[in-house]
Amino acid sequence: MAPATRSDAALEDAALEKVATKTLGDGSPAHSFRTLTNDLAAIVRNACSWTDADTDEKTFDIDTTPNPKQRKALDLINAIRL
Repeated sequence: MAPATRSDAALEDAALEKVATKTLGDGSPAHSFRTLTNDLAAIVRNACSWTDADTDEKTFDIDTTPNPKQRKALDLINAIRL
């Protein structure tokens, strides 16, 4: 597979700046696939029970709330159509 090529000089400058600073246009850190998946792995489902619950009482699940970067990544993943 041939390496990707950048078409426009302005886009190239922006892309090279992102590579050099490792930040996005909004100042947030740029992620690699590995760091993004590590960040997404921080979303967990916790099995919880009431403080005074009996031992045979069912538990309930609570998912951690994704931060804005995780939410954006999840939205992009959900938009993929195969």
